[in-house]
Amino acid sequence: MEQKKLRILCLHGYGHNATIFEKKSAKFTKGLDQTVEFVYKSGPHIALTPEYTTVSERSEESAEVSAEIEPHAWWYAVTYYPVIGQYCIGFEKSIEYIKKVLLEEGPFDGVMGFSQGAAFGVLLQYMLENTVFPEMISTDFAHPPFRFVISIAGFIDTHNGHIEHVFKTPKLKTPSLHVIGDADTIIVPDRMIALSQKFEKSTLLKHPGSHFVPTMSSSNRALKTFLSRFIQ
Repeated sequence: MEQKKLRILCLHGYGHNATIFEKKSAKFTKGLDQTVEFVYKSGPHIALTPEYTTVSERSEESAEVSAEIEPHAWWYAVTYYPVIGQYCIGFEKSIEYIKKVLLEEGPFDGVMGFSQGAAFGVLLQYMLENTVFPEMISTDFAHPPFRFVISIAGFIDTHNGHIEHVFKTPKLKTPSLHVIGDADTIIVPDRMIALSQKFEKSTLLKHPGSHFVPTMSSSNRALKTFLSRFIQ
């Protein structure tokens, strides 16, 4: 019988896209193509220079950028786009987009994210597992909680409107792998560790680098070890 592959939804960081994340994570995921299918998705928002404040200006500017390097986001940084209402601008639209991906392209066994994508992936798991924000993802949503979460440079977003209270709900029971760069100055290690403490079964994978997906063979082996428990 042919072995069933794990399917992992992959969410890039702010200013990246699916293609960039796939390339940057190639060494981290090397040697898993026979057992794992990594499905990379781009956020529905264009993350361009802040002075392009209207949709038409951003669309015009994005036309000059090739699709391969076009910067995307899951929501807009509050530095450039202050919160209006309950959530960061773009967050709710991203939830609707990912719900469609889950229903039309799922099911997915796990989620792997980098930076903002990792923060988003953890919030998705809270919605699926702890049914927070049922107005966005209902309790009868037709996709189960992820079996595992892989967070690379992930963090608790304390600026995203009413999101922070989510992390005061019960810890997630889902096993998680948290990849932490000891020299990261964008998302400092303490913030990544704080996120890992929201899981009952977290594993820390530290590397000496900064804000990037690790390329060392030891990190690749650690990922394979983590995923081995879910491969049937």
